[in-house]
Amino acid sequence: SGSYWVVPTLTPPPTATLLPPQAPSITKWDFSCSGGNVTFNLVWEDRATNETGYRIFRDGEAVAELPANSTSWTETTPLESGESVAYYLQVYGPTGTLNTSIIKLTC
Repeated sequence: SGSYWVVPTLTPPPTATLLPPQAPSITKWDFSCSGGNVTFNLVWEDRATNETGYRIFRDGEAVAELPANSTSWTETTPLESGESVAYYLQVYGPTGTLNTSIIKLTC
């Protein structure tokens, strides 16, 4: 009982904004073409501490999903002489995603 005017008003502190995972740093990539196939090797430094995992994209479409703390990936896929393919790596987590630059290969 009593007046609600005497009850102090509290303002909650602002909610912390979580940043997306830190982008990986590609340390090495190479490829080889043979018999109508390309073998692509990608190595990166895992700089994120809050990632859920990594995705590899080929020509804009996800082709692999890797667990957190991954640092390498290899793929062999059909690619004829004179054809090109483009890859990039994406780190993702509950707070967002970040992509590396595109790596374009031509056999």
